[in-house]
Amino acid sequence: MTWILGGLLRLASLILFFVIGLFPAHSAAMSLYRVGDEIQGESYNDVFKTWMKRSFSIWVGVETSGTEQLVFEGDTGLGEAQVTQNYTVENVERLERILNTAIEWSSIAKKNRADTSKALGCFSNHHDSICEAYGQPSHQNQMGLRFSSGSEGQQARLIIEMIDQNNQFKKATINFASSDVSSLLKNLRQLPAAMKKAKDASSKQDLFRFP
Repeated sequence: MTWILGGLLRLASLILFFVIGLFPAHSAAMSLYRVGDEIQGESYNDVFKTWMKRSFSIWVGVETSGTEQLVFEGDTGLGEAQVTQNYTVENVERLERILNTAIEWSSIAKKNRADTSKALGCFSNHHDSICEAYGQPSHQNQMGLRFSSGSEGQQARLIIEMIDQNNQFKKATINFASSDVSSLLKNLRQLPAAMKKAKDASSKQDLFRFP
């Protein structure tokens, strides 16, 4: 009976993920421009008991109100989860600092054969002590980041976990090696160019009016 119950639970999970995937994440009305390339990480699938490739990307856009937005998008396996934050110098610098710390800690872990699990930060519309303390989101539109190393420091990774801005059941947890984190840092250098495109597009929206 136990294996039958387990099978039914896995089937229910698959159905739930399928239904969730029918409703894609979306941002407020604005044109989004991707910053650099998609970065490939990995996510462990509990249903199939295997690691699967998952993409992560950063986008920028300007809302009709003029608010500049920074959008993080992670592959859930059945659609994308999006987390939207204000595009500010503080948020950009904080993300850059977190990524640099993850690379530094990866080197320390491997050199000293040290295992650890530490929170790196949280991106959220409001202060969340749990997300900040553990690097794990607990509400919609949150992204937590944490560092983990195992096998005596030889398996070091940055873990990004997201809960979609519009759907609490759409979640993405993606693991990145040091080389992937370096690629994310390179993408950050392209933020100004991507935001310029977004601003140019936003400035021309008044050209399109109903007669």
